[in-house]
Amino acid sequence: MSAYAACVLSNSHLAALKLAWTNRVFGAREDFTFDFFGARTCMLKQVRRKGRSLVPRTGDAAERWRFTSGGKDRIDIDDYDALVVVACGFGIDVPKLRSQCGTLAHSRFSRVENLVSAACFEAASEEMFEATGALHLIDLVRKMSELPIFLVAAPFISEVVLEREPYGEDLHLSDRAALAAFVAQLRTVGERVASRRRCETIWQDQSTVAFPGFTRRAFNRDPARLDGRQPKVKEFDDRHGNEDYGEIAMRQILRRLDEISGGRVLAQ
Repeated sequence: MSAYAACVLSNSHLAALKLAWTNRVFGAREDFTFDFFGARTCMLKQVRRKGRSLVPRTGDAAERWRFTSGGKDRIDIDDYDALVVVACGFGIDVPKLRSQCGTLAHSRFSRVENLVSAACFEAASEEMFEATGALHLIDLVRKMSELPIFLVAAPFISEVVLEREPYGEDLHLSDRAALAAFVAQLRTVGERVASRRRCETIWQDQSTVAFPGFTRRAFNRDPARLDGRQPKVKEFDDRHGNEDYGEIAMRQILRRLDEISGGRVLAQ
């Protein structure tokens, strides 16, 4: 049985996963390899296809890829058995979506300024997912290969934002059932968009969720972010997970890779 190889392609959210992979024990097989390619979202939008490879258009992006991958500045698709695209704009941002438009049902947990029909909101949500950098990267890969692709959503915004203005005023969240339905609807839309590219979507693990659409504050303390050549950590971040979050996300990814590979990823 040949060794199994996968790679992760991400923006600043890569740091939490890479730190966890470096510092924690996952029980992966000795011959399993996992390469990490990370750069800022604006740089990833400039990635292009060259032959059967993905290459960055700028020197800065290439430098960041070399740093996160341990020396590689291009992704040769045929070197990998699976690709994992993390975040890159793909995810559910409840405050952001709420500020754009909403339906009458959404007013049960949020102030809605731009009232639209359910069909209009569905179409706007689908367009939002379609426009992400993650889908741009996946479309490039699909022109070259049918290898398995997992699309991992960015973490929800932290529950801490509800203690601040304007979130606390705009999101009353008195009807958690309506909020849950809102998040479930968006998950369905995101999965539909991903399935058209023959991708499997991995959503945030429930153990890290405070309530639908919001991350438990414990997973935003001491978060990891890629900034320049070094993963930098600050005391708190509303949108980025920490190493604990990264470990949980990595375990989700590794489990699915092990399942689709017939046990070629995890030793136990």
